[in-house]
Amino acid sequence: MKNKFNRFNTIKKRIARQKELFLKQFKKNTGNVSISCVAIGIDRGTYYNWRKTDKEFARKADEAIFSIHEKVEDQLLKNIFAGKESSLFFYLCNRMPERWKSIQKIEQRFASGTEAKIDQLLSSLAEELKNGSR
Repeated sequence: MKNKFNRFNTIKKRIARQKELFLKQFKKNTGNVSISCVAIGIDRGTYYNWRKTDKEFARKADEAIFSIHEKVEDQLLKNIFAGKESSLFFYLCNRMPERWKSIQKIEQRFASGTEAKIDQLLSSLAEELKNGSR
């Protein structure tokens, strides 16, 4: 009976260590589940099972994801204040879609690989209006 208890504790410790390693890799790999699983040698299903059965693990994984989202948002704001128009348009289209619908449609129209930039489109529209062709 003592051997079974020791074996159970050993397995429990190994799993706890794997979870710690996973969370470290998860943060390092910006929340990518697949890469983090490969890095520590577990299946993706194991990760999702841990999330289901271990509330503390799920909480820590969610915290890691939230932290990554905050970093991305911080970078977006830095880009906006640095005058990067694409970041500005992205922010406005997603935070105030009712006021920026026309810009969203223009971005969607050119998202399929065309290299046109919004400022080029706007200046060409302005030129057409100036020449009275619209």
